Amino acid sequence: MPVVRRNTMQTKLMSLLMLVLLGGCSTAYDTSHPYEGNWRIGQVEEVGSATAAFPITGFDCRRDAAGVPNSGNVRYAYVRFEFSGGTKYMNSIPKQRHVIVTIPDDLNAQEGEWVYVNIRDCSQPMARLKPAR
Repeated sequence: MPVVRRNTMQTKLMSLLMLVLLGGCSTAYDTSHPYEGNWRIGQVEEVGSATAAFPITGFDCRRDAAGVPNSGNVRYAYVRFEFSGGTKYMNSIPKQRHVIVTIPDDLNAQEGEWVYVNIRDCSQPMARLKPAR
């Protein structure tokens, strides 16, 4: 039976190339905004005050601020968040993949900007999505 010899250098280079290509498909995990902690990546669709006429959502942090002094000065963002999985968010209709969250004073949020939002905890204001390095 003939022995088949392979070019080991070629095999190593192909393996390295495959590793690099597969690694490029993954993203770095942000431990400061974990998915398990109800953080999602979302895009700001609208920015407004507590009285802004945002569309209805299943999660609205303006409800928690009602009756809080100076809550009229707080800015809010209507954010469409990334939704994965085959189930509906909190047993809602599929259109309710939006949240209304507080914008921190030090964040100048703009429509179209990508941010982190906590979809269950209003005490966690949204945070700017850090660009990939």
